Amino acid sequence: MRALIAETCPSTRALVAEALHRRGHLPTLVRDGRSALLAQERDVFPLLFLDRELPSLAGPELFRRMRALPGGEGSTLLAITDAAGIVDVAPLLEAGATDYLVKPVDPAWLETRVLIAERGVAEGANRIPVAAALHAIERTPDCVAIRRGERLVYVNPAFASSLGYASPEELLGRRVVDLLHPDDRALAGDRIRRFDEEGMPVPPLELRFARADGSVATLEIAPVQVIDFEGQLAALAVGRDVSERKRMQDELVRSDRMASIGRLAVGIAGEVEEPLAVLELRIAGLAGAELADALAATDRVRRLVEDLRTFSCADEAPRRPIDVRGPVDAAMRVAWREARTRAVLVKHFAAVPLVEASEARLGQLFLNLLLHVVRAMPDRKVHESEVRVHTATDPEGRAVVEIRDNGPGMSPEAARDMFVGKATPLPLTICLGIVTSLGGDVTARSAPGAGVAIRIRLPAARGG
Repeated sequence: MRALIAETCPSTRALVAEALHRRGHLPTLVRDGRSALLAQERDVFPLLFLDRELPSLAGPELFRRMRALPGGEGSTLLAITDAAGIVDVAPLLEAGATDYLVKPVDPAWLETRVLIAERGVAEGANRIPVAAALHAIERTPDCVAIRRGERLVYVNPAFASSLGYASPEELLGRRVVDLLHPDDRALAGDRIRRFDEEGMPVPPLELRFARADGSVATLEIAPVQVIDFEGQLAALAVGRDVSERKRMQDELVRSDRMASIGRLAVGIAGEVEEPLAVLELRIAGLAGAELADALAATDRVRRLVEDLRTFSCADEAPRRPIDVRGPVDAAMRVAWREARTRAVLVKHFAAVPLVEASEARLGQLFLNLLLHVVRAMPDRKVHESEVRVHTATDPEGRAVVEIRDNGPGMSPEAARDMFVGKATPLPLTICLGIVTSLGGDVTARSAPGAGVAIRIRLPAARGG
């Protein structure tokens, strides 16, 4: 098949040309919009790749004029845009683009788009016979789904895997909107209706799907195409699972926010410390119960200041022999401010050996774990939810800290992968890094309905 490539970037131009060559196509290369239009006018190309920022003629105007040429209505046009332009790709689709690529172009994504685009020349109006391409679609890492009406008639293994299903057959016949996150159903339903009833192009968008285990998968969906599937018209969508990218973005935002809070905590601690010292001098003249109450109140404030300092300088504190019960207790005091509306915190501290560690890093470790456990507790009355923290010494002489809840629990397999799975949150990854850097280990065990128990074991300090 003959193909026309109009692209200003040499590396992108070469990448697309190479992909077309591999599939037996004959690409013609031009470098500006007017040359592309003249080439298409002289000899209609069934497959076109057009940069949206070409010199002389580009953007929606170029796509409209390409479509207006004799035979242009039957060509498959792919827009090539950069990451900044993806938010404004809708005008290109409305002007006649069939699909799009984003620079820098991912080779695997390009292979999938070429595979689908090369079939788009059949039957004129971008209706592609998919049966011949199913073998390759089965192996692509991109998520491919075909629906007829509201229900799925085909999904590839990558789509099923992204949604946590063992086989594509489990999804056949399901309504698309039933697989979506509740907050995205209205948007997706409206897009499907407008595409089916009015032929409105569906611009690229991100949709959240409910996985089989109840978690959320985010897919970046490319423009939908009309195809011929098993002798009937259907709608084909290709997407990419961007759940991990979204999770990392969210975690980076959260980490940046925590860093800001840490800097704020240092400032608050400094501001509080001086007036606290003055207050302690002033109350020295009190006596009896009044003095005891005042001293207890100032002691609580001073411990809060110490806790703020501990959790705001985790990367700076040196290692030294430490009793882990101190950082655990400090973490429980800080976590209590969030836990008090969700669960009861209970502690039972038995003797432990000293460990060689940074007090701040241990505080970060235990605070991350406590907040993770507390936030995972179900919505119910506070006294019905309990988080217990124990310390002990194991037979090998290591310090042991165990955090156990009475929540709904999880499968043993999910507990085993809590700190090393693909969906492990960044705070738990940080916890694993802290523990392993100290020569220890962290494990989780659970069963449905039995809560979760997280155990941290740290080696004793030399001479400790």
